[in-house]
Amino acid sequence: MRGQVGLYWRIVFNNYAIPKVKVINASTKTLVVSDANGEFSIIAKTNDMIVFVSKEYQIKKQQLTVNYSQSKN
Repeated sequence: MRGQVGLYWRIVFNNYAIPKVKVINASTKTLVVSDANGEFSIIAKTNDMIVFVSKEYQIKKQQLTVNYSQSKN
């Protein structure tokens, strides 16, 4: 789908990787879980709401902003 990007992020807190965080694209109802290194990937597009849920940490909501740059040759 046009405008979608694959996000590859790592969740850390105080320089420690945070595993088992549920990462939800609330706009598409997609759910992934961060791995043992705190890493995850999810598909999203501009203005999608990404929600991070963990039993040990507070819920965090983040609206995705993507800037596309095109080079002109």
